[in-house]
Amino acid sequence: MPVSQLRAMLSSGGRSLIPDQEWMRFMEEEAIHFWEETKIRLETFFTHNVLPYFKKNLMEQGDSMMLEPPASNLSYTRDETLLQKCCSLERGEISMASCKVCAVLDGHEKEIEDLQTLPKEKQEDAENRARRGNLRVRGLPESITDLQGTMTAFFQELAPDIPLECLQFDHIHRELFSQTPYAKPRDVIIKFHFYCTKVRLHQAAYAKSELLFQTHRLQLFNDITPSTIAKRKKLKPYLQILQSHGVQYRWDFPFKLLFTFQAQQFQASTTSDLRKCFQELGFELP
Repeated sequence: MPVSQLRAMLSSGGRSLIPDQEWMRFMEEEAIHFWEETKIRLETFFTHNVLPYFKKNLMEQGDSMMLEPPASNLSYTRDETLLQKCCSLERGEISMASCKVCAVLDGHEKEIEDLQTLPKEKQEDAENRARRGNLRVRGLPESITDLQGTMTAFFQELAPDIPLECLQFDHIHRELFSQTPYAKPRDVIIKFHFYCTKVRLHQAAYAKSELLFQTHRLQLFNDITPSTIAKRKKLKPYLQILQSHGVQYRWDFPFKLLFTFQAQQFQASTTSDLRKCFQELGFELP
């Protein structure tokens, strides 16, 4: 098998290594083939170029002696050292070509992965934007069915300065999943007609240490996608370290951690950003 065919196999995706015995056999076949071609070319050159030249000169001198091409005593001798060097050189070239092909393929795989991730991030961002005017109320018992009246009364108690006509809901319902016995109450999801009303209520809830309504302890959260919630959960070890140092933090919508330490404000949107902040502050890393 010629070396050019081996290179063609490699460029087409064949990455398997060929044993040394196969290399020796391939290189020996290639050397014999090259030797035979060289021998034929030498004999052809002698017959068509060298012999006519000598015939012409001898005829001019009056000698009509005909020259015949000498018998070829050339023979092929196997040189193990030279063959090993050839094998080593060819193996090095093919190994280098294989590394280049692997690097190109790895680069294409990274580009494909980035192209697959980008639409998911855009979809997540679009869904979070669509939920921007929503609030989640957690802790309201399932026995309360009048969500409209109950939530209106709770928000009036939470922020009395908000006019009643501003407390308009486009829709209000509980989270849509099956309720199993002894499970926690499902969250109440509220879509406000006025975005500024949602912001004022969220700020009022953030300013209080706890929210109590009719002996029920409630919590208010922004309504974000499950994928964004999963990203926030991955930062839980870092949040525990902040709490151990007495640092208060809050989430900016939809995924940005904000906190203040020693009159200096910090923000982080990725794990690497948060690690840099911790190293700058001298906090231990999880």
